[in-house]
Amino acid sequence: MRMLLTFALLVPLLWTPALRAEDGIDKAEWSGAIRRVAKSASPAVVSISTARTVRMGVAPKDGLRDPLEGFPEELKRRFRLRIPNLPKGWEGEGEEWRHEEHEEGEGFEAHGQGSGVIVDAQKGIILTNHHVVDSVRTVKVHLQDGRVLDGTVVGSDPKSDIAVVRIASENLKAAGIGDSDAMETGDWVVAIGAPFGLDQTVTAGIVSAKGRINVNVIHSPYAEQDFLQTDAAINPGNSGGPLLNLKGEVIGINTAIAGNSGGNLGVGFAVPSKLARRVMEQILEKGRVVRGWLGVAIQDLTPELAEQFGAKEGVILGRTMPGSPAEKAGLKAGDLLVGIGGERIGDVKTLRRRIMDAAPGRSLDFLVQRDGKELTLPVTVGEQPGDEAPVVTAEVTKGPLGLSVQDLTPELAETFELEPGDSGVVVAKVIPNSAAAEKGIRPGDLILSVNRKGVASVKEFEEALAQRDTGKGVLLLVKSGKDTAWVVLK
Repeated sequence: MRMLLTFALLVPLLWTPALRAEDGIDKAEWSGAIRRVAKSASPAVVSISTARTVRMGVAPKDGLRDPLEGFPEELKRRFRLRIPNLPKGWEGEGEEWRHEEHEEGEGFEAHGQGSGVIVDAQKGIILTNHHVVDSVRTVKVHLQDGRVLDGTVVGSDPKSDIAVVRIASENLKAAGIGDSDAMETGDWVVAIGAPFGLDQTVTAGIVSAKGRINVNVIHSPYAEQDFLQTDAAINPGNSGGPLLNLKGEVIGINTAIAGNSGGNLGVGFAVPSKLARRVMEQILEKGRVVRGWLGVAIQDLTPELAEQFGAKEGVILGRTMPGSPAEKAGLKAGDLLVGIGGERIGDVKTLRRRIMDAAPGRSLDFLVQRDGKELTLPVTVGEQPGDEAPVVTAEVTKGPLGLSVQDLTPELAETFELEPGDSGVVVAKVIPNSAAAEKGIRPGDLILSVNRKGVASVKEFEEALAQRDTGKGVLLLVKSGKDTAWVVLK
């Protein structure tokens, strides 16, 4: 059963090299270490309360007004409405709502809560989560000493779920930012935040895993994932708070929990401090986050794909976007990227991080394997762009793979929002429980090539399919939405 993923408002955590059993430390020393972290870091941990106004929408036919009209779709999924006599079907997930009258008309004020951590006492800089302060009207920052200050959102980055808030006050306490890369699985960590509104709550656990990606705890457009996983208790209200090492340094910003109960089940995720620091520095220096960009689909080398490409390691390149840095450098679909600037690249996570960290305009030497040969291609990194039922008129064919395809027409290209220059055959139907269905191919997907040979028509698709090696299966390059991936069907 798919996990129900609940976003928590958390307090930033500090990073420290964990004490280990082999160090001969007794229980009293463990307790003392956690106590020292709590004492030193707690003054830097804040509780954040927010308010956002939601206007009433246009009345439907039954006369009822939708209180979520105009509210961000991501927040609709995230919060549960608590309005008396709420019409059926308006239930959601999470924060408290209050009915109010506004100058623009009747509406609701939504109140949210999260956590944060002060990382610069002189400038009043606070790290928290994007989803804590997204689309808010007011931000109130509650300090440990009882002061309540107005906060200003300096900048917010949805892709990493990191935001920067500033407050103006004297006598602030800050926590240092540690090195998340130095943390190892099994290292002890401490989380401080305001779960369920209980501010200055301290929990402890270990780093359960590093480099978690594709864990589906953050919906699009929160795309940059490299989470630290922890079993330190994290609950709604902890989001944005710090994850700390035993030195009291922030090594992560608590972001989300995974479970089917809406509460802590020992599976929490924090944005690593290295990523949070990079985002914060760019927001403060440039007012926005700039990321390197290649413009090519990439995927890890699975055993099936390794057999098809005759390779043991590397990252497979898929379709390149027209005019992208990848296309200009001569990279092609089917190339196997094995290194950048002398560094071996073994997986998508490493490649993605390397490219995002690269400054736009920088030239990198890519070591590529193509048709059994190695070559070096210089690639100038670009800047990542900002976020951003069909009429069948062509022949449809059925094959042994469990799918039907048809020629790509202008009408289909518009229906499926394909990009200019896309060439291939459109998947018209997928048979349930077939090889295609098991690999996640869906109607509307675009098949770009068969066994590394481009196909621009049903005829070319059938010809390429007839030449397949039935023992190795069929290698397809498939575009689904904005994603492109290699798929092996047997």
